[in-house]
Amino acid sequence: MLQATETFDPAGSSLDDLMYHASRYGNSAGKRALKKASRDELLSRGLPAFRYLVERVYMENMWFYIYARKMLKELPDEDAAKVLMDLVSPRRGASLTKEQVKRVRRVSVFLLGFCDTPQHSKALRPLLGDEDVCAAAARTLGKWKDRDSVPGIISLLDAEKESRRIKAAVALGEIGDSRAIKPLIGLLSDPVFTVRNSASESLAVLHGDAVGKGIVDALPGLSGKALRQAVRVIGEIRYEPAKPLLMDMLTKGDPWLCGDAVFSLRQLGVDLGEWSREDGNAMASQQFVKARLAAPVVYEDR
Repeated sequence: MLQATETFDPAGSSLDDLMYHASRYGNSAGKRALKKASRDELLSRGLPAFRYLVERVYMENMWFYIYARKMLKELPDEDAAKVLMDLVSPRRGASLTKEQVKRVRRVSVFLLGFCDTPQHSKALRPLLGDEDVCAAAARTLGKWKDRDSVPGIISLLDAEKESRRIKAAVALGEIGDSRAIKPLIGLLSDPVFTVRNSASESLAVLHGDAVGKGIVDALPGLSGKALRQAVRVIGEIRYEPAKPLLMDMLTKGDPWLCGDAVFSLRQLGVDLGEWSREDGNAMASQQFVKARLAAPVVYEDR
């Protein structure tokens, strides 16, 4: 059987030819050898190949993105970031459609989050107001822990698209700025559960007395799923002053809220074994609490 190098010379081939062979289906030993040789050569060509791949992520071929991500792990962060920052410009790609340019820009901003280059934060902040890439910008600025972007990211919590609200909530948790506490608590009332969960997780990451006090102060204005979510966050951040409030919730007769209160009290180390046998509480609550008491609890350090 002929070797790949006997029928095709990767070293002397163009990036287009390398990509053709590196992304085609390898259904024989010869094709697999050719695919590997082409892939290795492609990935060895550094920044020019990286730019080539990212510029074409709009194509219906997932390998452009896959190989770009693989190269990003090996390239120096600053060198890769310079390429990506250049591709973010909306003026690039005059021969492409608007949607294709949008895709290249969005992926470029997203990939910047894998580069440890927070020195580019100032240039990226205006993109929080760019309809095409604002969610990706929030994610990357969150990865860079850019506190100056917090007001702009907070504004995205009111975005119509839930994916933008989610990315903004996650980014605020990664940055860890106390200015995000009140807006994130407000997001616990979001109609979409994935958004509420993202807000809860970020509040748990922020933790501390400021988060606990903020949630306790907000409890009277919360109801339904938002109230339940807030109660669970109290347990996740181990906010001790909320114990009396949580104990009071055990007598309200709402089995779902009761179960969440039990979760948080157990996270706070409260022994509810005796309480579960007391009289005077709603039967539904007692049954639900007993089931929750029987479930294992995972304690996580924060």
